[in-house]
Amino acid sequence: YKESKFIPEAIFQKYEQFHCEDCSNRCQITKTIEDLPRMFGGRCGKFDKGCHSREGGNPLPLKSKMDPRFKLSGMTTLFGNTTHPIKIGIPRALLTFDKLPAWKSYFENLGCEIVLSPESNQDLLEKGMKHLVVETCLPVKAFCAHVHWLSENKKVDFIFVPSIVATGEDKHGKETVHCPYIQGLLQFAKPLTNLPIINPVINWKMDPKDEELEMIKIAGLINVPQNKAKSAWEYAISCEKKCKSDMRQRGLDVLTKIKSRELGRVFVVLGKDYNLCDKKLNSSAIEILETMGEMLITQDMLATDDGSYSGAYRTMYWSHGKEILAAAEIA
Repeated sequence: YKESKFIPEAIFQKYEQFHCEDCSNRCQITKTIEDLPRMFGGRCGKFDKGCHSREGGNPLPLKSKMDPRFKLSGMTTLFGNTTHPIKIGIPRALLTFDKLPAWKSYFENLGCEIVLSPESNQDLLEKGMKHLVVETCLPVKAFCAHVHWLSENKKVDFIFVPSIVATGEDKHGKETVHCPYIQGLLQFAKPLTNLPIINPVINWKMDPKDEELEMIKIAGLINVPQNKAKSAWEYAISCEKKCKSDMRQRGLDVLTKIKSRELGRVFVVLGKDYNLCDKKLNSSAIEILETMGEMLITQDMLATDDGSYSGAYRTMYWSHGKEILAAAEIA
């Protein structure tokens, strides 16, 4: 972005590097050359203990932004203490990082139990990827591994795999769509499990209320009446809006502190949520920066995919791409 005043500190920073030989990982450690040196790059954290963090540290760890998404208890249910034997498995991958507040609230208010696959790890990925039937990108490989884990490790009745095509139109009149892999996730999931898959196909171009209509329709698979499903979905959307509002408020608080000079430096981390929030896919980059005491926020703390950016980028149609462009202009 040509008007940005961002200058990478690494351009001016002197440093030295070495390999730690204490285990088979052989991590490459970077040590800055300054009065209070910083060391980073190790997986185990042994070098982090002695490194210098920026004054004040990080008052708001980025990983905490995931709390409202992945806290699987404590949310008020719409219909009281409902009970139902059906368990819904949700892979912790791709758009789950965006949509879990709505999905979790919806299914729990239908009386289901949500089973979320664990955080990505080497064992989970290796076992799941062995069953891939086609070459694809790493985030979709991770999704397939999580589907496989749910199928093999948890007694769930259904696995929830929505196909999300288009979700709206932005301020420039450009539709908002997701990549073909996300649109066709069902085809990736089918070879990995014998369990029945709940697969709503959501396409705003078919009907602006298509998401609501599809989610209400799938309630019939678990014998929930439509009137109850409609109320549950309306409440789920309110939970999703509150979660997004809370994250935007965190972003606004950070911007306020920057203007008042309470914070001297903040990094806006740009990328797709399923990469930024999965430490296995981002090689713990977020944790490394936070260990150094840096303040981090992501694009969804600053912007949405409503097209709030200059007309020069009006042809962008990817949902996360719109968020990234809008946040970049703010930064």
